[in-house]
Amino acid sequence: MIHKREATYSILVILLALILVAGLVYIALKTINPTKFLDKTRDATRGEDLQKLQTALDLYIADGKNFNTLNVGEIYISDNKTENNGQGWLPINFNLVSSGAPIEVLPTDPLNQGQYIYQVGINLTQKTYEIDCRFESNQYQSQAKNDGGNNPNLYEIGTDLTILK
Repeated sequence: MIHKREATYSILVILLALILVAGLVYIALKTINPTKFLDKTRDATRGEDLQKLQTALDLYIADGKNFNTLNVGEIYISDNKTENNGQGWLPINFNLVSSGAPIEVLPTDPLNQGQYIYQVGINLTQKTYEIDCRFESNQYQSQAKNDGGNNPNLYEIGTDLTILK
């Protein structure tokens, strides 16, 4: 009889421990919210990518290069062609920069589909540009609203934030 009570007690303790662990896991998942964490991670990547592209364009312009491979008024949208030699989604040969290519490949949005893309507009005569992306997380969306650009829904950087709508 004593062995049966000990076994029952052990089973109850194990069940209570499992319930407690399940409750803690549930609370942790609700608090951390992995989906929002992934959104913020992708947004951080987007911000870094746009900064890299901005630096590359600044160096290209500072090196006295022209945009003769681009079309007036065209908006360049990221796709899977990431070559930095003029054959990628942004047809600029960054290998021509005298100090060396400022980027090895053209960045693409972590999702790179639908509304989550990178887009670049360039004013060929003024040699000014705008680079845009859309953020997912609330934290980064507020950054987009305050970036000084003309679209509060997009994060805009560059030398003329009125090129793209």
